[in-house]
Amino acid sequence: MSSGSIAERGNETLPLIDLESFNDDEDELESGLVSPRELTKINFRSLIGHTDEVNSCAFSSDWSKVVTGGDDMLVKLWDTKTGKVLFTMDKHKGAIKCVCFSSDGALFASASYDHTIKVMSTATGEQIFSLEGHTHSVETCCFSPDSQYLCSGSWDTSAVAWNLKTGTPTFVLQGHKNVVQSCAFSFDSSTVASASWDCSVRVWHSHSGELLHVLEGHTGWVQVLSLA
Repeated sequence: MSSGSIAERGNETLPLIDLESFNDDEDELESGLVSPRELTKINFRSLIGHTDEVNSCAFSSDWSKVVTGGDDMLVKLWDTKTGKVLFTMDKHKGAIKCVCFSSDGALFASASYDHTIKVMSTATGEQIFSLEGHTHSVETCCFSPDSQYLCSGSWDTSAVAWNLKTGTPTFVLQGHKNVVQSCAFSFDSSTVASASWDCSVRVWHSHSGELLHVLEGHTGWVQVLSLA
């Protein structure tokens, strides 16, 4: 944490250990008896506005905005500098399970228990697409780094790659035997992976829908994944 930061919660301040100031003496590190030489304070802000559990949040790539979604069926876009709500989206009819931004910050998306994904304009709050096709709760969603596709995963055991130019499915990625809990694109947008409660990860070619790999080895639900 930087030493020049300011803690904020109403009129409160929060002293925290400055990790950068720890004594890095090898003996102390090995024994676990490290001590901070000074304290610092951190920036934080409480964003208050949801009326039920907040299930997901995501920052825009420039850190200027954060999007949140909760059991109150609302999606809120916040200004991180002021802590104020820029707008609230109330178009879902079920709890929000996941929210995410496109890499350029121009779009954000929300996945819901109502079986849909909403794609919104960050600048205007306008709904660009309502992506419909899943037959059960949508648990996860993510944009491809090139912002051309969005992948969603659902309790219906499928993952869907959506074309963001048309708002239509490019491919329905089938093969999992249980809930698809997480999905992620590779940095070049060429592949997408899906993680499932069936203890497996499947890797697909994002342009053709071809199944490339089935990764097995977990003995429990695979709930999150990330691609380098």
